[in-house]
Formats: sequence, structure tokens, C-alpha cells
Amino acid sequence: MNKRFFLKSFTRFTSISVIANFFFQKLYRNTKYKIFIKNFFSMGTTGKICIISEEDVSELLNNAINKILQLERKLTKFSVHSDIGGLNFFRSNRLVTDETLKVLKLSVLMQLKTANYFNVALNPSIFELANCNVQFAPKGNILLFNNNFVSLVEKNYNIDLGGIGKGYIIQNVMN
Repeated sequence: MNKRFFLKSFTRFTSISVIANFFFQKLYRNTKYKIFIKNFFSMGTTGKICIISEEDVSELLNNAINKILQLERKLTKFSVHSDIGGLNFFRSNRLVTDETLKVLKLSVLMQLKTANYFNVALNPSIFELANCNVQFAPKGNILLFNNNFVSLVEKNYNIDLGGIGKGYIIQNVMN
């Protein structure tokens, strides 16, 4: 997806959201329902939580955002202090949390079930040279597990949990 398409999509989504909010306020002006919206940024993506409720759910929204940020601190590739960022930087025998281990093992399972179509391995040097949105993933598993210790077997690849990490975070917050 190029930047222009992304901005068009983002603008279109934001416009629809604003219009829907406007009509909701007009239609339900005399009711007890309210819209509670909280924006956040996690793992390189902007997100929004929107709840329509009779009760004040501000505390619930704040707890959800805190949980999202807590999980992001473990799963993001953008910080060497996270489990994934540390694994990408230090490469071997990296102690990870149970949550990170669960997502990594789920990603390996998805890689096997999709015949390598889904793969969280990313070769950053090829990715940067190609200057495109294509991931060049290895055919085999690049992770080695030993209890909660994880190692990267291939030296030229990094882990990017991307969609599966964000999906795990959303599912965890929803529960």
C-alpha cells in the first residue's frame, strides 16, 4: 500500500467516523446514550476504541489503553527493551514473557498451516533495498524455543509480529 492510498483510506475512515458521530449525536440527543472515544498508537499503527453506552465508561477505556500499551511493550519490534526488539537485537537465548512466547508459537503454527504464506520473519536488508511492502521470508522456522528462552536461528532475519501481534493485543483487551 503506498502512502497516497493509505492517506486516502485513513482520511475516508476518519471522515466516516466523524459523520457517524455527528448523526449519532443528532439522533440520540435526548437519550442517555453517549459515545466514548479514545485514540492510541501501538506497534506502528494508530487505533481507536469507540464505545456507545448509557454509563460512563471512561475508566474502562483507560484500562483498555493501558493493557494495549502494556502488551505493546512486550511485542513491538521498535524497542530493544521489548521481548521482540530484544530478540531481534541480541539474537540468542532471549528470555521472553509467557505472552510473547504464546504469540511466537502461534505464529509458527500459522506459518505451518499456511505453507509459509504467513511468516513473521523479515529480512530487513532486502526489505530496505527493495523499498516495497513485500516480505522476503525463509522457508523454514527461524525460531528455536527452550522453555521461555527464544533464539533466532537465521542471522539475517528479524521478527515482526505485525498483524498477529496486534490481533493478539485486541483479543486480549476484548477478553
